[in-house]
Amino acid sequence: MTFSDCWISSVDDEEFKDLIAAQQSAETRRANRLDLMPRCPGSSHYWLPLLKDWAAARDLPVHYVDPLWIEVPVSRALLLQFLEDTYGPDPDAAVKRLRSHVWKSFRDDRNYLIVADEF
Repeated sequence: MTFSDCWISSVDDEEFKDLIAAQQSAETRRANRLDLMPRCPGSSHYWLPLLKDWAAARDLPVHYVDPLWIEVPVSRALLLQFLEDTYGPDPDAAVKRLRSHVWKSFRDDRNYLIVADEF
């Protein structure tokens, strides 16, 4: 069986990198980590095609780390748009928490990555 994950990384937002490192070192439950996207909605359980299609529709570059691991560079505004497009206007609590954190804590002058893989 194949599994798929999607998460947020940062190119230059050191505060977010430090938060994620602290969550990982504290062995925070997976469902409570702010960098991980909640389960892929809809009939697809795989993030790669969803993220590739979303990026292609916006002419965003898709960087292949390997054939089953991609990164899409985004701004804070594009990350919020991805959350809206993916989960809709009334998402569950985990997505609301993530959206709120991005809105309040991410910066317009920083660069982020939406990362997806299959394993």
